[in-house]
Amino acid sequence: MTEMVKLQAPEGFTDVSFGSQSYTVDEAGIVEVPAEAAQFLYQFGFGNVASEPAEETTEPEKAKRGRKAKTEQAAEAVEPVEAEQTAETEQAAEAVEPVEAEQTAETEQAAEAVEPVEAEQTAETEQAAEAVEPVEAEQTAETEQAAEAVEPVEAEQTAETEQAAEAVEPVEAEQTAETEQAEAEKAE
Repeated sequence: MTEMVKLQAPEGFTDVSFGSQSYTVDEAGIVEVPAEAAQFLYQFGFGNVASEPAEETTEPEKAKRGRKAKTEQAAEAVEPVEAEQTAETEQAAEAVEPVEAEQTAETEQAAEAVEPVEAEQTAETEQAAEAVEPVEAEQTAETEQAAEAVEPVEAEQTAETEQAAEAVEPVEAEQTAETEQAEAEKAE
């Protein structure tokens, strides 16, 4: 028979398949698989299950030769470490508070430095707009003057064109009469 090994499955696993066999993960997250499957499953976060605890006694282990029970020794060893960790956590929190306050002050200073620049830019924009207005008015006046100068020229050209047309009409009439006369003489 194949040797079976108990593994602790990572969260979220409900079963494992290996060698066309499916192995169910129990409610405690433990799955029993063949030993060769264990080597494969370690890469997916499976871990060894601690050996089954020996039968617990209702009485704490009796001290031998004046020593404390092992559970008491372990608890006493953990307490100073927990106290040290708590102190370190508090120190870290106290160290963060001044940094956060400094960052807030720097942010406020930056905002205050930006406000005058924005106001200066707004004033410069307004000045530029005021400088443009007279130029636009001057250009409008020049355009109107040019239009007024063009009107008499156009009127003069129109008059000359009319005179030329009037001068052409008698010449055309004379040419037409001469042509008709010449045709009449030919016909005779």
